[in-house]
Amino acid sequence: MALERQFGTLTTSDVVDQANLSQQSIPTGKGSLKDTRKVLDQAAQEGNLGAYVDSFMDKYGGDLNRFQEKTGISNAVMKDIEKIAAAKG
Repeated sequence: MALERQFGTLTTSDVVDQANLSQQSIPTGKGSLKDTRKVLDQAAQEGNLGAYVDSFMDKYGGDLNRFQEKTGISNAVMKDIEKIAAAKG
């Protein structure tokens, strides 16, 4: 469990698959931090986190630590987002 928290949950092939998903937008507007967390948590459970990575990184990429602090999103999901974003880059 500690390794998952440190490094995320996706394998290399998962990251490649996620990076190739067609993109969708995360919700913006009032209460958007909590809405975004819900969308990302749900996407991680459903295996389509990569569909939101571009939108998420555009909006929060400069301040991921603050986003994580404000929403309480798990380290594993954050690491997975970072891995997918790196694979797309």
